[in-house]
Amino acid sequence: DMAKNFKTVRITPTCFNGTTNAQSEVLFNPTEIKNAVAHNGGAALLKSVSIVDFDDNADDDYELYFSQLGTNDLGTLGAVIDITDAELVTSKSLGWVAVPGVTNNEIGDMVLSRISTVTGIDLVVQAEGGSSSIFVGCVCGTAATVSTTSGLELILGFEQL
Repeated sequence: DMAKNFKTVRITPTCFNGTTNAQSEVLFNPTEIKNAVAHNGGAALLKSVSIVDFDDNADDDYELYFSQLGTNDLGTLGAVIDITDAELVTSKSLGWVAVPGVTNNEIGDMVLSRISTVTGIDLVVQAEGGSSSIFVGCVCGTAATVSTTSGLELILGFEQL
C-alpha cells in the first residue's frame, strides 16, 4: 500500500467587481491552479473545495467549471456564460462542482465573511503534458451576487496520484 499524498492549493481569482443581476453570470474566468498534480501531465483526485467569501453573500451558490487549459473564457465577467462548444473542446473540460451558499446564522456564516465547503468530490483531473496545472472558472448559481476583484479565496484539496 502506497502512502496517500494529499495537498491543498489556494487561489484568489480575479472576480467580477460589481453585482450580478442574473443567475449563470460569470464570476471569474479560468484561473490557474498551480501544482494541482504531482508531475507534468499527471492526474489527481479533487477531493474537496472550500470557498471563503469575503464579500459575505448570503445563500449564493457557486458553479465551478474545471478544465485542463485556461485557453478560453467562460464569458465576460458579470455577463451570462457564453463559451462555445468549440471553445469547450479546446479548453479540455474536466468537470464541474457545485458549491452551495451559506445561509445567515448557519454554519459557515463568519458574520463578516462566509465559508462554503464540499467534501467527497473525487473528480479525476489531469494536467497537460508540459504542465502540473489545471484551471477553474466560476458562474453564479444565484442572482444578485455582490463581488469584489479579490473577494473570493478557493482552497482546493487534492489527492495526487
